[in-house]
Amino acid sequence: MTQNPNKSADSVSEIWRAKVKGTLINPDTLLATDYMNHFNEVMMLIEMLPDMPDMLPDCAAWQSKTYAEHFIQIGLDYGPLAAEAYQHVPSSIKVPFELTVAQLNAVIHLTVKRVAASISTNDTEEIRRSVAAGTMAMRKLSEALGGIINGSQQTVDQEDIDAMMGAPNDNTLAAAPAAAPAAGAQDDIDKLFG
Repeated sequence: MTQNPNKSADSVSEIWRAKVKGTLINPDTLLATDYMNHFNEVMMLIEMLPDMPDMLPDCAAWQSKTYAEHFIQIGLDYGPLAAEAYQHVPSSIKVPFELTVAQLNAVIHLTVKRVAASISTNDTEEIRRSVAAGTMAMRKLSEALGGIINGSQQTVDQEDIDAMMGAPNDNTLAAAPAAAPAAGAQDDIDKLFG
């Protein structure tokens, strides 16, 4: 994991701290952990694939959602505020957050792609290996994402993800679809994915 040296809590305005007070939105980051549910659901389905390969269509149908899309669509009472607050998340928080979301989306899509290939050849050993590698990387990224939401600046190095996924710098993860990041974060994402 890499530490981002930027201090973030100091750059959240008092106006936004007051607006999110009493909600499940962290006043130091302007992010809410409910976004993690978007990933937790598909991760749970992927973990079931070795024993229930018929779940593959559900995994393949999963679509990446941005933070704002999730909160607009989920129907929580504070959802619209969470989506609006996201526009005011300081870049020192938003950049590592979006980088981690992009990595997590890429790992999910790559894992599903690998498992689908193994299911098509009925290679149960490779299904288990792909799911194990993918879920290990997903858990590490999910932990980092939850930490960022709660004020940590930790991210996961791309080399670590490649090692977990068995993708030795072959840009396999870069080819997987990911949610579109904010324009300011694209250069940083491009650096991460080679």
